[in-house]
Amino acid sequence: MKRLMLLGMTLVAMCAMGLLATSAFAVLPDVSITLGAAYPLNLNFSSTTTKTKLETVAGAVLSGEGLSTSYGLGALSALGTFRATFLKVVKGTEKCLNTGIEANGEVLTEGSFHIVYTSLAGSSFGLRLGVLYLPTELTAANNNEIDCPASGSKIRVKGSVIGTLNLEGTTETTQLTSLKGVLNGSLGKQEFRAFYNLAGIGQFAQLLSSLSGAPFKESNQVASGEPQATSESGKMFTIAPR
Repeated sequence: MKRLMLLGMTLVAMCAMGLLATSAFAVLPDVSITLGAAYPLNLNFSSTTTKTKLETVAGAVLSGEGLSTSYGLGALSALGTFRATFLKVVKGTEKCLNTGIEANGEVLTEGSFHIVYTSLAGSSFGLRLGVLYLPTELTAANNNEIDCPASGSKIRVKGSVIGTLNLEGTTETTQLTSLKGVLNGSLGKQEFRAFYNLAGIGQFAQLLSSLSGAPFKESNQVASGEPQATSESGKMFTIAPR
């Protein structure tokens, strides 16, 4: 049932972000398992030292230390699901959490992700790929908003965010066992925001957050370093076309 719910949310999100088109002018890159291995393809990353931050133009809303992420693809596709747990999350010095997490200082978010083009061949940057994250909204209505119990602060988050993919030195036939990239920005502006839909039309990702009922503000998410997720059982895969 949970998989069906995620699929339904994913289709809605794809329509909302313009990823579905009546005619495919362009093709989003697929993640394809190689050497006769079978789906699902799962990749995981875990660190107790990765620094994380959610901030607006006014500065940090939340900060944390430690991150655990998992990615899953059930078929040949540019589309998958993700789950991320942020550790030691604080607002100032106050520990925060959200529904579904028992430990103070932990925040869970999950939803869908897409491999997208962030720059097209022939542009000044050349062909580049990124990951478009479409998390389920963290809101009171979804019973998963972020709660900082000591002060009573409630934080809601919605929208989308893009991270880069570092595929330097690889081609579309390179057999990979891991993916790494950067999720960075400052003062409410994500470092990378543009991507292209199936029709080759430029789109912008935008992450928004609200503190204790205040209007939503443009926000950015940071995960320090270059987190690298590795496939379970050493399954190998390619990403093409690119």
